[in-house]
Amino acid sequence: MDKNVTVTALDPDSNVLQPESLPLTGRHLIEASAGTGKTFNITRIYLRLLLERKLDVKNILVMTFTRAATEELRGRIAREIRNALNNWGQFDPEDSYFAALTRQFSLQDVYPALHNALLHLDEAAIFTIHSFCKRVLSQQAFSSGVAFNVQMEADTADIELEAVRDWYRRLTRQADKYELLVQNWPAPENFRQAFRDVLSSTTPVQIKSPEVILENFLNHKAFCRQHMLDNQSLVFAALIDTHKQQETRTEEWEILQKWLDQSDIEPMPKAAGNVFDGRRYGRDADKKQRLTESFAPLKQLKEDVGAIEQRLQNARSYQLAALGIDAIRSKIIQAKQRARVMNYDDLINQLAASLTSTPAREDPLSTPLSELIRGQYPVALVDEFQDTDPQQYAILKAIYQSSCTSEGSYSAEGSYTPEGSQLAEGSYTADGSVASSSVTSGSVTSGSVVSDGVANKSF
Repeated sequence: MDKNVTVTALDPDSNVLQPESLPLTGRHLIEASAGTGKTFNITRIYLRLLLERKLDVKNILVMTFTRAATEELRGRIAREIRNALNNWGQFDPEDSYFAALTRQFSLQDVYPALHNALLHLDEAAIFTIHSFCKRVLSQQAFSSGVAFNVQMEADTADIELEAVRDWYRRLTRQADKYELLVQNWPAPENFRQAFRDVLSSTTPVQIKSPEVILENFLNHKAFCRQHMLDNQSLVFAALIDTHKQQETRTEEWEILQKWLDQSDIEPMPKAAGNVFDGRRYGRDADKKQRLTESFAPLKQLKEDVGAIEQRLQNARSYQLAALGIDAIRSKIIQAKQRARVMNYDDLINQLAASLTSTPAREDPLSTPLSELIRGQYPVALVDEFQDTDPQQYAILKAIYQSSCTSEGSYSAEGSYTPEGSQLAEGSYTADGSVASSSVTSGSVTSGSVVSDGVANKSF
């Protein structure tokens, strides 16, 4: 866990978030399940930022992941502000949040700030991640390295498809590779649909090579050979020595051992499979249990050898696809630069690159992009934080982590309050990185390890 992230803010007795006492500096990760009031508490933290930090609505960055959610947040913040204006000093005494605020401020204290916030709420910095990136790249075009006349949020589907088609055309000169490609993705449209998210990403694609898959299989086969030798006395005592077909079963055992000795992927002989046929175990429960446990690795090996050819074929296909993705990405980037267009994913990729890259020569008179953004948005509230991907997290981290003090907390000018990480629904660690998740190859995302038609996100 990042040492600068505070994963607290819960009353240890009631296990309830207390927004009135949550520090307004530093980084705080609020973990809760769906429907437990995370967004409700964002509105209360927002109100405190208006009153205690005396921030303008244009300077409190609130970020979520859909346009509908931004409008809902804007409406809920407006209702919370109106509620405070209309009922200040008359709140339920059991409401510890407003009890704490009314002890600090009178109506005369809060009226100007809250009234001004309502008047200018249409200008509030409540964005989706894409609209935030577009705003920053537009306002800070020089610092972010974006051309002034670039068209943002453009539909680049035709550019992407043409890049895929170009790769298909070039691959027709290599008949074996082209045949391997079209077995999985018969047309360029199929390939683009399968890898659309990856093509728009800049994260390297990693795959499990056929060689690694084969090596893992052969290692398992060698393990099974030694495992069965270790359990030979049990097998012979239970299934062979006292059976009337002792000679036949001994031959089957030898066939099994001979097959296990071979470093290849030939199918298991039927006679070898007879050795661990469950119908031979008898009715004795203890005996059946010991035999079942002893033969478990061998049964798995039998399943694996039946699928190994297809797995290797898939791995070769995805290995080829990974090479193609690199070539196609380069073509797409060149075509977009010529056309001066950026799509939604480019907005995130460009801002992340601008914030995390180190210029060849630092201009001592220029202000780093992260400081420019942080000066405009000294505080950020991120709803549904578990939905951030590595690029999006890199943006937030680059903006706000650079203001971290030596004690490991954030200064008042660099507060970052990610909200809403749901351990039950998202597999993200506290520092924003992905712990585990998986999707099918039809929706592979950037940073994927592609193997056997399945992509496992492993950032």
